Amino acid sequence: MALNFGPRPARRMFNERRGDLRDRALQKAAVRFGRAGAVECVVRDVSDSGARLQFDALPADLPHRVEIKIGSSAWRVAQVRWRARTEIGVEFV
Repeated sequence: MALNFGPRPARRMFNERRGDLRDRALQKAAVRFGRAGAVECVVRDVSDSGARLQFDALPADLPHRVEIKIGSSAWRVAQVRWRARTEIGVEFV
């Protein structure tokens, strides 16, 4: 006899460690830091607390604290939490 514990909770991606679920997105964005101007990127997913950004080529001098503009929104300060080959994960400050 199978036990029924009610509806299953929404599934999260494996190795999920963030508190907020992120919505998939494909939005143009820009990241600026220092006096280098802005670097274009694409928002792959986003939540109230952070985002995953994809670059054509990740800037080698990208610092840990940046400003991000998603679409026509205002610039937001963010902390880089992880880096991969062409992607970063940021937490909004």
